[in-house]
Amino acid sequence: MQLKTNGMILKQRNIGENDRILTVLTQDAGLIEVCARRSRSPKNPLTAPTQLLNYSSFCLYKGKASYYIADSAESIRAFYDLRLDIVKLSLAGYFAELCVFLAPTAENSEALLRLLLNTCHLLETDHYPMEHLRPVFELRALSVSGFMPNLVCCAECNAYEASDMLFLPLDGVLCCQKCYLKSGYYREDKIVLPLSSAVLSAMRHIIFSDTQKIFSFRLSDSAAAKLYEIVRTYTSLHTEADFKSLHLFDTMYHRGTI
Repeated sequence: MQLKTNGMILKQRNIGENDRILTVLTQDAGLIEVCARRSRSPKNPLTAPTQLLNYSSFCLYKGKASYYIADSAESIRAFYDLRLDIVKLSLAGYFAELCVFLAPTAENSEALLRLLLNTCHLLETDHYPMEHLRPVFELRALSVSGFMPNLVCCAECNAYEASDMLFLPLDGVLCCQKCYLKSGYYREDKIVLPLSSAVLSAMRHIIFSDTQKIFSFRLSDSAAAKLYEIVRTYTSLHTEADFKSLHLFDTMYHRGTI
């Protein structure tokens, strides 16, 4: 069976003397594994288009194993400049690792691929700061993958806005302060994050707006820092995964490299 598709290479591992197994986020077939034979040889036509974070066009066929075999591949976008900056590369690597963790299917892979491509483009071109791109990517990626928090209104009284909105990241819901203390969600040791109207509005924008518009909002420095931490907490709680690229990015972030 032959498959022609476009996809971004999220992960690779070496097998044998010259082959690689690629983890590819495809446009229409979900997350698949592809064997790129002899792609570690410098002169092989598969070498360039099968590099990590390359967005390429593939002609594949199904082998006897569980993975596809790459018959041919052509690079569409290499994101070469990301490789020239270790901080950007580590953040892009984290986005790729998160996509692998979320394991998109054919139903939601196109949305996640478009998000990843747009984010990497903005990261490569310095269109937005990295601390703006990270929470947007995390929250939107989780939302299209079945981890969307319910930010429409208070889970108890259905209030759309209140002066004391709380976000319960483990439950993924909003509550007014007054409702929370009387609700079944209440627990003394629960993580509860106060949300300003600006941060709540930004989170709703990230979740519900069109893909091309999700990055287009502005926050004060303090609100942007709050958004960053809230989404970081939410992502950590719902993935519970050890992302190697994220460790590198966070180390450089806290050292003031960014």
